[in-house]
Amino acid sequence: MKNLWLHRRRSRGQKTDTLPMTPMIDVVFLLLIYFIFTFETPDRLAGLPVLRPTRHAHENMRVTPSFMIGVYQNIYTINDTQVSVEAMTRVFHNLAKIDPTTNVVVIATGNSPHRALISLMDLLHKSGLETITLLSAD
Repeated sequence: MKNLWLHRRRSRGQKTDTLPMTPMIDVVFLLLIYFIFTFETPDRLAGLPVLRPTRHAHENMRVTPSFMIGVYQNIYTINDTQVSVEAMTRVFHNLAKIDPTTNVVVIATGNSPHRALISLMDLLHKSGLETITLLSAD
């Protein structure tokens, strides 16, 4: 009984000013929703200087390819023979030692992953091959 009396006395004697937290939480959630919907991630691929030409662009070219590389869904080919990434790296380094100006034709399909094309172009660049022609096959 004594505890009840102390509790009543404290509640009557002390006035506390409290701010209502519900409107503040509502505002925080509205701001969070606003920032989530208006946030745009930077496009990292937009700065890459890679142009994928149309499928008819290669018809006007008079290139005699000495080396053709195909980039498909999950497959790389060299002269219509499926190869692994390690084998391609060895072939590119050997080819660059023989003639770094050898024309390499890269054929990419429309449904091939962009990262596969970029990693292939990176391998060609690291090996030292200078003349690269990019074609689209659909």
